[in-house]
Amino acid sequence: ILSIAEMKPMLKWEKDGKEKILNAVGMYHLAIIALTMPFWMAAMDTLHLLGDAIEGFDENRAKFDYAGKVWCRSYLKLTNCYPEVAGDVSRLQVGNGNGACLFVANHASFLDIAVLCCVLDPVFKFIAKDSLKDFPGVGRQLVG
Repeated sequence: ILSIAEMKPMLKWEKDGKEKILNAVGMYHLAIIALTMPFWMAAMDTLHLLGDAIEGFDENRAKFDYAGKVWCRSYLKLTNCYPEVAGDVSRLQVGNGNGACLFVANHASFLDIAVLCCVLDPVFKFIAKDSLKDFPGVGRQLVG
């Protein structure tokens, strides 16, 4: 694990009594998010409108939700953070006879939700705190 000094911070600030930094890797991730988010937002808006306008097009909002999975996969590939899936992932698939399942992300990094979107198929739903509805992209996906 690198210390803050080893990360060569470009920006430093304090929040809730903790020092926060932004380094070159963080800037690269922010740039990828800024460049790809408009496409994700347009896809969500288009699918939402089509779902409302065409009966039976997207009754359960599965296509709408899948737009988020596509964005997560693209983001992780562009940042060279795409997960390697190993082990018995067949237990994670629908129709395995185990019924409903709850997966909990520990939020050890900002990548955990994007990684879950790549590993869990098919479409799934999130439970999230209310304040995330104001977060660009993610909030739109949650309130779909």
